[in-house]
Amino acid sequence: MRTALVRYSPDLTTKAPGTRKRFSARLVDNLRAALRAEGQPFELRWNLARIELHYERADALETVSRIFGVHSLSPAWTLPLQSPG
Repeated sequence: MRTALVRYSPDLTTKAPGTRKRFSARLVDNLRAALRAEGQPFELRWNLARIELHYERADALETVSRIFGVHSLSPAWTLPLQSPG
């Protein structure tokens, strides 16, 4: 699966912690609903700082980019952890 980081709209980061959590949860629900409606295989990981989207089809990014509250998307890679030396 491919990975992308989904960044929240900047307006969301200025909200009080409880409001930010509630709005973020709604955004994640909207993302899931939109991806399911498009028949996209996906996995979302979410915390209050960012959303990590694992997807298979490239058109998933187009679907996500249309969701209100999404500011931007960035491709990401998962690398194995290596200890120094």
